Amino acid sequence: REKYSSYIKGYKLINGAQKPIQSFIIHNNQNPVGYIQIYNAYDFPRSKSLLGLPENLGAFDIFIGEEAALQQGLGSKAIVEFLKLHGNQYTNIFADPDSNNVAAVKCYEKAGFKKISEQEDTVEVWMIINNLEFCHLEENENSEVRAILDDGLKAFNKSKLGNYEHDPFTLYIKIEGKVVGGCYGDVTKDNCYIDCIWVDPQYREKGLAKSVMSKLEMYAKQKNCTVMTLETADFQAKDFYTKIGFSIIDTYPHNTFLGHQVFLMRKTLLGNISEANANKILDELRAREPIFHHAEKLGKTKQDIENQMCDEFWEVGASGNIYTRQDVIETLLERYNDPSHQDIWEAKDFALTQIAPNNYLLTYILIQNKTRVTRRSTIWRGMNGSWKILYHQGTVIDGGGA
Repeated sequence: REKYSSYIKGYKLINGAQKPIQSFIIHNNQNPVGYIQIYNAYDFPRSKSLLGLPENLGAFDIFIGEEAALQQGLGSKAIVEFLKLHGNQYTNIFADPDSNNVAAVKCYEKAGFKKISEQEDTVEVWMIINNLEFCHLEENENSEVRAILDDGLKAFNKSKLGNYEHDPFTLYIKIEGKVVGGCYGDVTKDNCYIDCIWVDPQYREKGLAKSVMSKLEMYAKQKNCTVMTLETADFQAKDFYTKIGFSIIDTYPHNTFLGHQVFLMRKTLLGNISEANANKILDELRAREPIFHHAEKLGKTKQDIENQMCDEFWEVGASGNIYTRQDVIETLLERYNDPSHQDIWEAKDFALTQIAPNNYLLTYILIQNKTRVTRRSTIWRGMNGSWKILYHQGTVIDGGGA
């Protein structure tokens, strides 16, 4: 309980900081037989620095704990199934079994891992699997499909978007050497136009479409695109992309290439600021969350509270009630002046999205009094060298208290 209770909540404390980690029990025919966990390979101390390895690198630990379940190939099967479900957050997964543990090395190789080096000083075998392989297709591959798509894009862009420098690309996903999805599109000076994102039906419940979008955002940043635009006639796809942050900016009732309605969608990226600056902003805003719970740093007078807010600030509480700027100020002054008030909270799983110049959406999970769990969203605005809150919302997670 002392070691693993926080793992169940999704984190481990390292030097006072919460580092994400996900832990699971492995079941075989509904019987618990082992344990597996996954985490960012760079978040935890290792016997040797992982120099020269990919930046987006996950790592895992696994053991089969029931003697009767050993030597049945369950380890490699568990790894493969586990990474399909939970490995998509990383482009590469790392393993470092003891070089004398031949069974473990063979287990990882059977799961698709490749040896990249042997560390004599630590007696480790370093192994990696490209959990989702994104590659450029050769021009002659899928040539018929590619030609149709390019003709359609040219016709659409000429009529609706004007002429631009044509830089077509094709990306695809492979799992265990099998192509299971991909996308086609074009890059302009300012935009990345994506057409025909597809995933093989048997893999559609594995979260691959979201992984495609994650990779496309990286691709757009590399091309110095500040926005990404999606063209699709698939209503189910429209709903999916809306849920992950896209918004419809225009609709065309008919298109001769696709034969039916076309949605033009856009998602603003952090492409116009450097990764280092994005991390700096995330650290600054994270230090201010949860909002109004840092009176010791930001002050507790009425003026101190007002200094943290935009004039048009408002809030939607976890109850669904709307609170004005004045409502919040009055509530906070009562709280700060109550000597018996206890402020017990834990915040985790922060994520930052730039929604406009100098405006950022920060989302996270807040646990209060160890029982009440809510999802929190704050819109922060940079003004005159300081941060001010424009909007805040809390939503209770099912089973997370009233």
